[in-house]
Amino acid sequence: MLSCRIDLRDASADRWRWHGGKLVRGASWVRPVIHPTVLVTVSQDADRTRLVIQERAYQDHATDADIAGVANGGDQLEAVVGSGSARFTAGVGGTAPLYLTMAGGIVYGSWHLPDLRRHTNTERLLDRAVARVLTRQLRYSSDTLFQDIVMVTERATATATPAGITVGLPPAAQHVIAARQPRGGTNVVEAFETLLASAVSRAVPPGMRIGIELSGGVDSANVALTLARHATAITCFGLLLDDLTDIRGEQGQDCRRQAVVSMLGLPDITVQASKHPPFVPGGIRCRGVAHDPGAAFYREAFDALRDAAAGNVDIMMTGLGGDELLALPATETAARSPRIAPNVNQRSTDVPWLGPRAQVALADVNTNLAPVPVLPLPTLMSFALHNPAYLQAGIWPISPLTDPRLLRFGEQLPFVWRRDKTLLRERLRCAGLPSYVYRPDRPETFSPLMQLGLRRYGLDLTRHMLNESLLIDAGYIDYTQFAAIYEAAVGAAQIPSLLCDAIALELGLRSLTTHPLLPT
Repeated sequence: MLSCRIDLRDASADRWRWHGGKLVRGASWVRPVIHPTVLVTVSQDADRTRLVIQERAYQDHATDADIAGVANGGDQLEAVVGSGSARFTAGVGGTAPLYLTMAGGIVYGSWHLPDLRRHTNTERLLDRAVARVLTRQLRYSSDTLFQDIVMVTERATATATPAGITVGLPPAAQHVIAARQPRGGTNVVEAFETLLASAVSRAVPPGMRIGIELSGGVDSANVALTLARHATAITCFGLLLDDLTDIRGEQGQDCRRQAVVSMLGLPDITVQASKHPPFVPGGIRCRGVAHDPGAAFYREAFDALRDAAAGNVDIMMTGLGGDELLALPATETAARSPRIAPNVNQRSTDVPWLGPRAQVALADVNTNLAPVPVLPLPTLMSFALHNPAYLQAGIWPISPLTDPRLLRFGEQLPFVWRRDKTLLRERLRCAGLPSYVYRPDRPETFSPLMQLGLRRYGLDLTRHMLNESLLIDAGYIDYTQFAAIYEAAVGAAQIPSLLCDAIALELGLRSLTTHPLLPT
């Protein structure tokens, strides 16, 4: 939500002032994200300057004041600059990450990792972070791929002094640990609708152009139903996967989407995912455009969707968080499904091309983790990957299913309402949508898109990595095993999807350095 360059050595008594969208003092500056949904306040005294960036709350009649950072609106970020120090405190929502680094007494920060590419030294990668990416054991942490860059996690405070940057972590957030039975006569669907309506109405400013990522699934369909009742000038956007599957007719994604679009009477813009698979020429990765090496697997496809929305909407609503809203606690899942094994860390043997350096680092994948957050961990990690590209396009992303009040409601629901997203499906049924929308027999997945990208472009990139690779040279990938996997994959019906992680990491690291792009 901000970018900055703050010289801690500057002992000037001058006050900070606004200039060109930035708060400036001498050669130091702080630039907040400027958007109509964001409120920026600045206060100064003799010792310090405080800047707060906060999502506006447009309608909020809730009285829950016991969830920190929620009662007054949405997400926020605070920066306090004093003599020889700068402090940054993140809010609950994790709407956009904040990356920080320091060099020569100057603090550099941004929500957009490529802004710090002068400090992304591939000779100083963080081994455990690389191992997490290569084995798909991602963790929510202040760690980044680079030893010299940290991310400020939710509710954490990063303090920069001439001695360096330290991160202070908050206490673990409190969550409901056991389901409760609703009071007699309670209409659970109506209660859910009320809470979702409150979350949406707080986030929707009057007169703003609103988009909705409508996937055809029950999460985004629920958001769309509520949004249509609280806003005008709404456009649906969809990433279509139908031509990659054998699912047709009423079960097809496009048919399910159209049922929602037609009911609500909304305009609809679609993008064919098969035209934008991973590593497609012309996409951000293969053009060598500077980007976060940990970018989402389907960055190219979602970039196309964002391009379609840019200039047409100011806010994009998403269904992110729907899976976590009604997730079953591990203890309850094990009790009801004893055959489900507890989640265990992936072993190096599961990624046979893992090099010795990464194998050693596997022992540390659970080191330096952030405490239990208010929002679910997968949601916060998705935001960090998904949202910066929206901010680049001038669009503010909002995911109402991650509202803390709604999450607390979901945590308290009995098993019967959470299992298989029963609550979300029942709400769509009550709204009058057909059964193929709220309970499709065969919902599509992104797996065919992954295979398409790997088959058409990924294997060629793998071959080029065998000729030149930062990851192989550094010992994170074993050359012999990687070559064997490549040879096997060329004739295989199914390409190991974890190859995508290795290729994406290689291209992402190269995009932040002066190394030439791998040929395509």
